[in-house]
Amino acid sequence: MNNFSYLVHGELSAESIKKLSIPIKITERKRVLFLGFAEYTITCGAKFNMINIKGENLPIMATLEYITQQYNLPFDEIPLGWKTIVVIEVGKGIEHFSNIPIVETWYQSDLDIRIGFSNEE
Repeated sequence: MNNFSYLVHGELSAESIKKLSIPIKITERKRVLFLGFAEYTITCGAKFNMINIKGENLPIMATLEYITQQYNLPFDEIPLGWKTIVVIEVGKGIEHFSNIPIVETWYQSDLDIRIGFSNEE
């Protein structure tokens, strides 16, 4: 499969990030996201090239740097069927992330935002 995406429930609040003690320094180019139930398995280091907001694919270049869940155990991959918390480093397209709501938990947002990879031009 060459196209995949993950539902983004929101970007973690600063307070939620502190509670998790994520072992990566969070900079302005790094985003900590709540992702919905995974329909695909991908490993750390995977690249994302689009974010879909309200049905519009917007170009980005981002790398999956860290994966965990509510118990703060590190994962090597996003497991199939799991909700996860991820850290991505965004190169191109950082401005699109301003459309993602800041949340404390998974279900505080009902926006249709997905991040993924597409080979469609």
